Amino acid sequence: MLLAMPTFASAKQKTETASSGDVNVVLTWNQGSQLFDVTGTHITIVRAGATLLDTNVPEPCQGCGIMPAGAGGGTAKSLQVADLDGDGEPEVLLDIFTGGAHCCVDTWIYRLTGTTYTGTPVQWGDVGYTLKDLDGDGVPELRSYDDRFAYEFTAYAGTWFPPQIWQFRAGKLGNVTRRYPKIVRADAKRALRTYHRRGRNVDTRAVLAAYVADEYLLGHGSTGWKVVRSALKHGRLNGFGRGDAWPRNAKYVRVLRKFLHKNGYIR
Repeated sequence: MLLAMPTFASAKQKTETASSGDVNVVLTWNQGSQLFDVTGTHITIVRAGATLLDTNVPEPCQGCGIMPAGAGGGTAKSLQVADLDGDGEPEVLLDIFTGGAHCCVDTWIYRLTGTTYTGTPVQWGDVGYTLKDLDGDGVPELRSYDDRFAYEFTAYAGTWFPPQIWQFRAGKLGNVTRRYPKIVRADAKRALRTYHRRGRNVDTRAVLAAYVADEYLLGHGSTGWKVVRSALKHGRLNGFGRGDAWPRNAKYVRVLRKFLHKNGYIR
């Protein structure tokens, strides 16, 4: 018991708040002496003076942790309050960081349902998201990137993530990336430019995979495969050579097609 007391005593309660209109949110947690030593993450949502949610925050997925994003220091915030579906009733977004070099950002999205708030968990992987009104209709989208590409075609540092855009409606996130061709087209151009600028001795498999995905989002899948065939012909899919852990050459083409089918790029 005596050994446990210093750690217990060193924990300090931290508080973060956010509000919009009649909705006020208070987030508290106990911060220990170490960065990831966080316990007792608790959220309270008050609407029009009535407390409608007052509970400890559960993990959004098994083993993913409940460290508020704001616990990491700096200017990071854990809370946002915004009307995500344009119904005049703001939702509450609680961002959580699991720690680690490449993972993970998770979010609880709380929406008013009757006389309480119901949470929807979202896993963003390492890429996170930004909240922005992309089409000027007054309702923000959640702009992110496709984290499923991580480690699929090369090491993480070389991975290129195609854009993903989401809308929150009736308690669910919907992928609406194809409605924003300007964003996708810009990413495709950057990816293709990067591919052409890299020499034959530089791994191009990941950026090429993202480029083909972008072209499918734009309805031009055949354009993407034309570049892939050229890359195969000119030996640009060899990766790091023998012993490379990721698919190379003809196998790369087969794996990429299967991957794009599985993840909804090829319909």
